[in-house]
Amino acid sequence: MIKPMKPSRHTRPTRHAKPTRHARPTRHTKPYIFLATLLFLSATTTISAQERVYIDTAGVGLGITIDGQSVRKLLRNVRLRTDRIRIDADSAYHFLDDAIIRAYGVRLENDKQEIIYADTLIHSIPTDDSSLFGRVILKTPDYTLYSHHVEVDGTTESATFPQEVLFRGDGITLRARSGFYNQQTDSAAFFGNVQLSDSTQYIEADSLLMNHASETYHFLGEVYGEESENGSRFAGTSLQSDSTGFRQITGQPAWLMEIDGAQEPEPEIKPEIKPSTKPELMPKSELESKPELMPKPDPAKNDTTHLLAFQIMIRETDSLDTMDAIGSVRIVSDRFSGIADTLRFRDPPETLTMLGNRGNPILWTEQIQLTGPLLQLNFENDNLRSLTAPNRPFATLQDSTTSRFHQMTGDTLQSWFEDGELIRISLFRQHQLLFHQTNENDEPDGLMTLVATERSDITFEDGEPSGFKAVKGIDGTYLPEQDGLDERKLDGFRWNPEMRPSQPILIRRRWNTDPGEPLFPPPDKYVQDRDQE
Repeated sequence: MIKPMKPSRHTRPTRHAKPTRHARPTRHTKPYIFLATLLFLSATTTISAQERVYIDTAGVGLGITIDGQSVRKLLRNVRLRTDRIRIDADSAYHFLDDAIIRAYGVRLENDKQEIIYADTLIHSIPTDDSSLFGRVILKTPDYTLYSHHVEVDGTTESATFPQEVLFRGDGITLRARSGFYNQQTDSAAFFGNVQLSDSTQYIEADSLLMNHASETYHFLGEVYGEESENGSRFAGTSLQSDSTGFRQITGQPAWLMEIDGAQEPEPEIKPEIKPSTKPELMPKSELESKPELMPKPDPAKNDTTHLLAFQIMIRETDSLDTMDAIGSVRIVSDRFSGIADTLRFRDPPETLTMLGNRGNPILWTEQIQLTGPLLQLNFENDNLRSLTAPNRPFATLQDSTTSRFHQMTGDTLQSWFEDGELIRISLFRQHQLLFHQTNENDEPDGLMTLVATERSDITFEDGEPSGFKAVKGIDGTYLPEQDGLDERKLDGFRWNPEMRPSQPILIRRRWNTDPGEPLFPPPDKYVQDRDQE
């Protein structure tokens, strides 16, 4: 069942619809490794009006005029430097009047072991603005960023990625069609085919909003995620998380699924929830940080649990894991299914509580339907052990041979399970029971009604009543077989098989592309540096 994850471990499968643990929200802080230092384009490559530009080497140096402006033209093996940076370029043009440097085939390095490679660099000295075009690579000891176009605004301390951007580092990959980062607010946004992955998780969305100061992360649009350790998956229209261990999935509906079983290939299945030319590969050494694609277990071959609701909130701490699902809650597992207005999970003590606001929750196990104001399922080592239903619940069991309805209601109902199978139901204090009888040929053979004031126990074998015991204070009647017995109902009778939720159609990734796929073949200066490492 769907269960929040403790910070010390990944999502692990649990049986019988316990809330699934998801990827650690703190994993999403890793993209800020490059965002926090990205602005060295303006902060450390700035060539101020007072700072001198030194020409170390150039095959050709000419003074020319372009559009009436004096230009220093440098060709072949150009090396420029200031006190803080060094630029190696195939060619460079220094526009003296506008104080602009335009360089081609660029390698730019600062004193922090941060290097930029670009086909074209345009840098404005007065405004500290920089534009990079072509094959742009930002490389540091910890990460590498790729894009076709990067704009850096030195005044607002922001960077814009108008075209596709790829980040790889510290085991994480982030890819998007475009993006934006502002250092003053310490926030970032990525748009279009957003993919975030590492060795343990994969998340995709239409957009991602991040704030490093508050450590909050918000995926929007058609959101989908999966865990590689156990195949847990989730989907919705919004995923919010932060560094406290909180995660909220919202949707119409939000969906959470866990798989308990071996890793198997995933079948091609069309998603249920609706939203709305291959480049040359880099050498293998460049792809070492590329995360593996998530293994995809086949839910049809394993024990699965699905949880659907308008809102699913998960929070984990060192001492307590919680999960709350709100709004049209549906839960489906191989052992039982149910509907409720609200569902709560707490671990410890491994309890799942179903509550109703507009109507009582309903739980189905095998042929039994249980209805009541509050239904609490108790687990032990991830296995369903017992169920408690106070406040006059009503249980209906359809006989597998006669299709007649056994019925029971009382102040409190408790049931016990072994290996997922129902073995006993107990009713406490004031309660009533109605049982249909059969003869040796499994034909209808009368009806028995019982009223008791203490406790009654009904044992089960293979899902059918096999024994009955009442402690005391019992009064019963027997009616022989006659017309109309199959219509007898106790007060509060309910039988609603049409409301029982079925397993939803599986949702899968929209994009089959590897998020770590390079955007372009690397420029020559990048290859030269790599070969010398």
